[in-house]
Amino acid sequence: MPDVVRNMPFDPPELLLRFPGGVSQRHPRQIVFWVSLRAEASDVPPDQSRYFPAVFDTGFNDSFLIQPVHLQRWALVEPTALPHVSNLLLPNRDSRGRRRTASVLRADLWIHPNVPGSHKNLLPVEPFRIELANGVAVVPQDLNYPRLPLLGLRIFESNPFEFVLNSASKSVSIRY
Repeated sequence: MPDVVRNMPFDPPELLLRFPGGVSQRHPRQIVFWVSLRAEASDVPPDQSRYFPAVFDTGFNDSFLIQPVHLQRWALVEPTALPHVSNLLLPNRDSRGRRRTASVLRADLWIHPNVPGSHKNLLPVEPFRIELANGVAVVPQDLNYPRLPLLGLRIFESNPFEFVLNSASKSVSIRY
């Protein structure tokens, strides 16, 4: 089983995340992976220079959730360029008390290997494709949520990953 992510610290002292599409802040004890998106189904990975952070959130019960502005600025993908698959109910409610929905769009997600023992993504190694059961959920523009894209537990349902959390070293590894 090759390592996708190896000994990536989830509580590094550096909280500032720098990547080609911008700069963002992580919170302490967040597991942040480097990912990229590709509009069409392909075994060809996306451009290595277009990666961005995504928080692994065990409380998020779907695959991937992103703001449209992050999709456009960080992934360089227009939401209208992706086929609509379905909708995802969100916990947010509108002014009438109805639950809001996110559009689920067909796209490929790729996870980038880290420098072992670091949260940096500077390896000249191809990323690994993650099969998404439903697709990428894009929230309505006005929600301004989530602060960083979310990776949920559902990514492990359709991928033969092994996820290891090492509490002694405060690090995580993913093997494919």
